[in-house]
Amino acid sequence: MTTKKQIALFVAFFTLLLLSLSCNLPFVANDSEEFEDGLVQDYHPVAALEELSQYTLSSAQQKQLAGYGYPDRFVIFFFDELLTDGQSIPMRQESWYYDARGYEIVFRNGEMFTERTGAPIQIEGLGSTVYAPQGFTAGMTLDAVLAIRGETGFYVQNTGDDLLPGELIFIQRLAAGFEDGRLTYVETLPLGAAGQ
Repeated sequence: MTTKKQIALFVAFFTLLLLSLSCNLPFVANDSEEFEDGLVQDYHPVAALEELSQYTLSSAQQKQLAGYGYPDRFVIFFFDELLTDGQSIPMRQESWYYDARGYEIVFRNGEMFTERTGAPIQIEGLGSTVYAPQGFTAGMTLDAVLAIRGETGFYVQNTGDDLLPGELIFIQRLAAGFEDGRLTYVETLPLGAAGQ
C-alpha cells in the first residue's frame, strides 16, 4: 500500500472517529462513564424501547400485585452474593414500599424475604412512582434506563466509595447506580409531580 493511501485511510478513519464522538453514533460506546459530574441535557439514548427486556415477576410478586397493586416506590439492588463454598450467585433484591398502608415487602430473586408493617407515611407531595419494578434488569445501560420514559436530561455524580462505586444518575423521579456502565441500583423518587 502506498504512503498516500495509508495517509488517506488514516485521515478518513480519524475524521470518522471525530464525527462519531461528536454525534453519539451507535457504534461508539455510549454509557455513563463518558460523563463528568453535572447536568446533562438533550441527550438522546441509542437504545430503542422495543429493545428493552423486562424482568419476569415471580408468582410471589404477582400475588403481591394482585393484593396490593404496584408499590408507591421501590428500591432494587443487583449484586453477587458470595456463598460459604466460595461460589457466588446473582441476586436481585427488591424493596417495595406501600407508604399509605405503612407496609414494606422485600423480595430476593423474586421470593419473599421479609415484610414489615408500620405507621402509614403521609407527606404532602409524596405520590406513587410512574415506574414498574419489572422495567429494570441487571446490567441495563444508561441508554436503556433513559429509554423507559424517553428521558433526555439527567444529573451525573461520579462516586468513589466502596458501597456504590461508579456513577449515580438522577433522572426525573428516579436515581440509578451504574458500575462499569451497567445498572446495579435503582430507587424511585415519587416526589413533586409524582404519578404524572
